[in-house]
Amino acid sequence: CFEGDEEFLKYFYANTSSMNNVVLFKTFLGDIDSSNNFNVIKDNGTLRITSENIGSNISINTLDNISESNLDLYNIKFLKTDTDGYDFKILKGAKKIIKIAKPILFFEYDRVFLNGNNDDGFSTIEMLKEFGYKNAIVYDNYGRLLVSFDINNALFLEQLDLYIYDKKGAFPYYDICLFNEIDDSIFEKVISEYSYNWIISQKIDFLKSLFFVYIYENCRVLIIKTI
Repeated sequence: CFEGDEEFLKYFYANTSSMNNVVLFKTFLGDIDSSNNFNVIKDNGTLRITSENIGSNISINTLDNISESNLDLYNIKFLKTDTDGYDFKILKGAKKIIKIAKPILFFEYDRVFLNGNNDDGFSTIEMLKEFGYKNAIVYDNYGRLLVSFDINNALFLEQLDLYIYDKKGAFPYYDICLFNEIDDSIFEKVISEYSYNWIISQKIDFLKSLFFVYIYENCRVLIIKTI
């Protein structure tokens, strides 16, 4: 797990103190290794940074660099980011890991926050397509399955993007789970299990259903929780 902020890091330590298989790293992550002034915004229990050259001096690392110098991440199976507009920069900074390990990706897609970091989002999707990523499951901000689709359908992706462009729709952002083509069977299993009757009978959310699949296969999980 990676967390760059001291305040939020202490909660990570408290929540994982009883777990012996969790490693915590204090660092902010991005698309390049750098040290610069960033605008740090804290609001209602969340934190994000923008690329404006103001505010606090922050060191940014890439997952690829960390993996080469400190930790072998080339066998992870699940990579989750929740960083309020920095998700795609982090994925770009992990492209070597993603290309080799091909983990299932779970990230936030917030058009307003992406714009705040001069990130179009689409270029990262194109990169992931080159690495063999294909099927996506989209959730609204309440964790409800909205739709699944093939990311090669550029028009569909553009329409999803336009819906949340100004945050005036029914929900302001998406969570997207993206599967490499080697995990087509996992994608199909998740979709087949996520039926109305199954949800009512099991009273269980998507992440738990997915956990059944990859924990059973004894895979490694990597979670990045802020910036």
